[in-house]
Amino acid sequence: MEIPKNNPESIEETPRPNTLDIVKIDGRWAQSNGNIIVFLDDGSGVFINWNDFSLIKKYECTVGALMLKKEESFTDAEIESIHWGPEQNQYPHLKKAVTVFGEYERKD
Repeated sequence: MEIPKNNPESIEETPRPNTLDIVKIDGRWAQSNGNIIVFLDDGSGVFINWNDFSLIKKYECTVGALMLKKEESFTDAEIESIHWGPEQNQYPHLKKAVTVFGEYERKD
């Protein structure tokens, strides 16, 4: 049996990042914590419904690798805002090992 196109069950879900992955949302870098994202530029956190957004570019690399490719850049303050875990105080370079999942735009 085919599901009708207007059926809510037929709506494809937007791919979601893993916890701690870095994403770009409407041009701003943020870190994912499930349905909460924390923007790296000002530390503000917001609830996000991923289905309100489209994944427009997938990176699947680390912050450091993306910076080396010079595809994207992060400010020192944004890198400082990335959370790795308790080890980050002793090993701050680990912040550049966090995965960058992709870039999202709000759907119209």
